[in-house]
Amino acid sequence: TAILCHAMYALDNGVRAVPYIAGVIYSISYSLFASSMWPVPALIIQEHQIATAYGLLKCPYSISFSIITVVTGVLVDSNGYLVLELFYILLLYISFVLMTFLWILEITDGESKVNISGWTRRKAKVEKEKAMEKKETKNIEDDLFSYSLLKKD
Repeated sequence: TAILCHAMYALDNGVRAVPYIAGVIYSISYSLFASSMWPVPALIIQEHQIATAYGLLKCPYSISFSIITVVTGVLVDSNGYLVLELFYILLLYISFVLMTFLWILEITDGESKVNISGWTRRKAKVEKEKAMEKKETKNIEDDLFSYSLLKKD
C-alpha cells in the first residue's frame, strides 16, 4: 500500500484530494507495519537478550532515517519531487523483495518461529515449562543423592 501511496503522490497531476487520500492510506499502512514489526523480537529472541535485540533493531532504523533525510534533501534540490517519489518507490520495492525472501526462508526452514498460530506457540511454551520443571526436579534429586553419598562417608 505504501508503494501505491507514493505512486499517487508522484502522479497526482494537480488533483487536490490525492495528497489527503494517499496520506490517510499511508498512515494506516505505517500503523499496521509498526504494530507488527516491533513485537517480533519477543517471539524469536530469548528473554534475557530482548533488550539487546531491540537496541540492535532501533539503531539501524534510526540511522536509516537520518541518512534518508539527507538523501531526500539532495534529491529534491537537484531533481524535484517526482524523482524523490520514484526513489521512495525503489526503496519500498527493495524492502518488499527482502521481506519476501525472509518469509520464504521462514517457511522453508521447517521450524517456524514467527509464522505460527497462537495456539501452537502456547502449547510449545507449556511443553518448555514442563521440561524445565522436570530438569529442576532432576537437579534437586541429583543434589539430594550426592548429599546422601557425602553423608555416608
